[in-house]
Amino acid sequence: MKKIVMGIIDTTGIADYSGAFSYETQDPLKTGGEDALFESLVVTLPELNVKSGLARADRKKDLYVNMLRQFCEEYDEFIRDIACFAAEESWRDYSMRLRSLKDMFANIGNEHLSAWAHKLELASGKYDDAVCKKETESFCYAMYLFREKLAGAAVLNIQTGDEDNG
Repeated sequence: MKKIVMGIIDTTGIADYSGAFSYETQDPLKTGGEDALFESLVVTLPELNVKSGLARADRKKDLYVNMLRQFCEEYDEFIRDIACFAAEESWRDYSMRLRSLKDMFANIGNEHLSAWAHKLELASGKYDDAVCKKETESFCYAMYLFREKLAGAAVLNIQTGDEDNG
């Protein structure tokens, strides 16, 4: 089992929503009931529109799973960047990062987080630092909760926490 440990530098008072997680490198789509695995994803994450995400992945389930894993793997970088850009009031960089997140959430089927990222992207484009500063922590926490639930989905074979898995 491959173990990845990540952390963030908290520059804006945003709580440390990062954590360690690991994932098995075997292909979960070849280890048993493919449909049952995706059903567990739908049950675990009702906020995730799996049908939409699969459509964006050209109905390729392995590609969709890789997109979900990519979010989990890059989560800490997203949080760190958003926190730093907000603290530095670097709204152009903040806007570009939020645009990436908006598109990524749309691609995986999390319409709520995609719309929220879009709202923050627009606010930063207007240099509305009050909205950005007010909502950044809540947005980061929502991303944390989503990542934790996503990591618990059987289809991804990801475990969160700092247990030693070898």
